[in-house]
Amino acid sequence: MKGDNYSSRLKFIFSTILFIIILFILGHVGLVNLYKLGRIPTIGMAFVLTILIVIMFIWQKKHRFFPLVVGLMLWAVLGEITEYLQYGDIVNIKNVFLLSSIIAFIFYLVYKNLLSDFLTITIVFFLIIWASHFILISLFEQLGKTHILTYLSYSIFLVIFIYAIFKTCKSDNRLEITIQIIFITCSFWSMLEYLRAWKLIPKPW
Repeated sequence: MKGDNYSSRLKFIFSTILFIIILFILGHVGLVNLYKLGRIPTIGMAFVLTILIVIMFIWQKKHRFFPLVVGLMLWAVLGEITEYLQYGDIVNIKNVFLLSSIIAFIFYLVYKNLLSDFLTITIVFFLIIWASHFILISLFEQLGKTHILTYLSYSIFLVIFIYAIFKTCKSDNRLEITIQIIFITCSFWSMLEYLRAWKLIPKPW
């Protein structure tokens, strides 16, 4: 983003944040209503999403919003629908080693510049959603909503949120900014989930 003026950078940042928030809302509401239709329609939607993911992985359209859409679809299939259909639960605490290993491996690939920007954004988005859900569900279910580690994890999300904003404002690279925005939105969404669980804010749907 070097050479871009300040206003264009702000436009890029806020439009990306808004797009991700809209994705989260549409994704959540869409899945809730999909589950109401029953098991067969849900399996059908999982099949459709899987085909779309494969096509978009192959195509890798150079548009800044496409990898975000694919990342969320990947989570919808592997993280949400599979759990609803009882085919598996990747958020289970037993998968902590799997999650850690994948994050370490992807970090290595990104560090070595072995992934395209499309794949980097898609996979990072998927992994951050996975990690956020893993932390939330593990702490709430295993330790409880008022355990000291639950409060500590909220503080960690808050630190990540603030640090990502700082890094976003300092960066001139669109890929780095996009990844920081993913951290911003996911940490913010997670903090809202904490506040909702503590009944400090109402459930929005």
